[in-house]
Amino acid sequence: MNISINKKTDIEGGAPATGNTANLSGTAASGTAAGQASAIAASAAPLSEHAGAIADASPKTPAVTDASAAQLSEHAGTMAAASSQTPAVTDASAAPLSANAEGLKVPASVAIIMDGNGRWAKKRGLPRTMGHKEGCKTVEQIIEDAGEIGIKYLTVYAFSTENWNRSSDEVGALMDLFRFYAKRLLKRAGENNVRIRMIGDRKRFPEDIIRSINELEAATAANTGLTFVMAANYGGRDEIRRAAMKYAEAAARGDAPAEITEQDFAGFLDTKDIPDPDLLIRTSGELRISNFLSWQCAYSEFVFTDVLWPDFDKAELIRCIKEYNGRSRRFGGV
Repeated sequence: MNISINKKTDIEGGAPATGNTANLSGTAASGTAAGQASAIAASAAPLSEHAGAIADASPKTPAVTDASAAQLSEHAGTMAAASSQTPAVTDASAAPLSANAEGLKVPASVAIIMDGNGRWAKKRGLPRTMGHKEGCKTVEQIIEDAGEIGIKYLTVYAFSTENWNRSSDEVGALMDLFRFYAKRLLKRAGENNVRIRMIGDRKRFPEDIIRSINELEAATAANTGLTFVMAANYGGRDEIRRAAMKYAEAAARGDAPAEITEQDFAGFLDTKDIPDPDLLIRTSGELRISNFLSWQCAYSEFVFTDVLWPDFDKAELIRCIKEYNGRSRRFGGV
């Protein structure tokens, strides 16, 4: 298994990756000085608008608690100040990569550990809930970007079995964000022909959230575009434990043989009809998989980027795909 760290700089593409991939086409980048200047200007402008968009969006999100609502109000001005302090992009090498990856092989199945929401907020003097809120906006956009690029399956680590150990205020905020964004996600899925799936043990969630998950899956089941998979109340070890219990119950009924293959056992996993990830991306610079898709990532290619999740965009996704293209996937062979 090859692992590398992807700083937010251009990565030279190597030999095309093999495996379950699709061709990606796009508009060729200019490469001229004028084109670079335009790209720099275009990338710098959203920096000053970034905070204002969050402040505009915040009234649309239901308050979690009186305390969190007060924090959002207290820090509304901080976002504007933070944006004015963000340095403009002045070096062509630091400008975002054009959404152009002509000739690259796009992995059919991509998984993302969306890390860094809290640090994104802390850097701006904001409560962690604001980081999670901005991270939800990034999810919406990346779903659309992934579909445009040609990715067939996108799996994100939305809420782990260990996340219940966070403060009750933060867990409550995350539940409320899910309630709000579930409605938006349903609308966006319809607009972009996205099918939604959820993996993990949903039984621990409140009843209204379980209903929302069921509605998302049922309403989008016939969509034929990107399959978006949310891992919620999910842990790789817990998934394997639950699969083992399902197998034992099936064997006791006589519905499963005493000896099974890896493929047979995979049929008891949450992802039984979802391809294993070709590429696993983790944001924020952390170098671990944190109990995510432990079984499925046995032969995935890993790319780690320092970019915090709320700042992750289509250009960074293409950078990660370029890094993936430099890998030689041998699956134990030579």
